[in-house]
Amino acid sequence: MAEHPDPIAELVAEHTAEAEATRDDPYPEGTTFSRRGTRNAPVSVRLSDGERHALEEAAQARGVGVSTLARELITHGLATGDVPAVPVELLRKVVAEAVAPLKEEITRLTGAA
Repeated sequence: MAEHPDPIAELVAEHTAEAEATRDDPYPEGTTFSRRGTRNAPVSVRLSDGERHALEEAAQARGVGVSTLARELITHGLATGDVPAVPVELLRKVVAEAVAPLKEEITRLTGAA
């Protein structure tokens, strides 16, 4: 039984070949560029490995990307005012974890016991 050509695959191959052949050509005069939507300010957030893993699992469970879920959580918190307070114990733990390597380095450099 002969296979039928896939018209979509053929169309994609045709457009891919054209794009590759003309990729270094200048854009036509009058071409305008715009960003999709109004989101154009990136924000970088540092997460622990556990937090990153939890975010990835939650995003996968919802069928969205990690950035999409993070953005949704942030915008929901801002819109509703439902921004959790950080417990003092957690702040102390985070500061202690951040300071520990510095203490070790100071001890190493000063030769203190």
